Amino acid sequence: MIQRIQSLYLFICSIINLAFCYHLYFGNEIAKFFLVTESNIPLEVILLFPLSISVISFYTIFKHKNRQTQFVLNRLSIILCFVFVGILIFMFDIISSFEWINLVPLFSIVLLVLANRAIKKDEDLIRSIDRIR
Repeated sequence: MIQRIQSLYLFICSIINLAFCYHLYFGNEIAKFFLVTESNIPLEVILLFPLSISVISFYTIFKHKNRQTQFVLNRLSIILCFVFVGILIFMFDIISSFEWINLVPLFSIVLLVLANRAIKKDEDLIRSIDRIR
């Protein structure tokens, strides 16, 4: 059942992370220069985080028959988002140069938490129905 609300949350999370990857890679040359010269981490490694979050979120949509796997994959995505936010804050000092596009990882965390809540609600509903039988 792909038409559930958690599927919508996961799809939106996947799309905005792909857009964030696009912005980082093709956005502006100043950002690329800043990311490459400011730290020892190359841009491709930085791009791995939103790209992997996007792929995991999109894959999780199609694991709708196994809600426990969905829940675990969402937690993995949330951990990756927190690591990515930490890298952006501590390595690149993103707080000093505020842009709206830098809020994408935080928005992804919110969407993934909402998806986990919806998955938990579905799991609880299924368990309560099994109890009645």
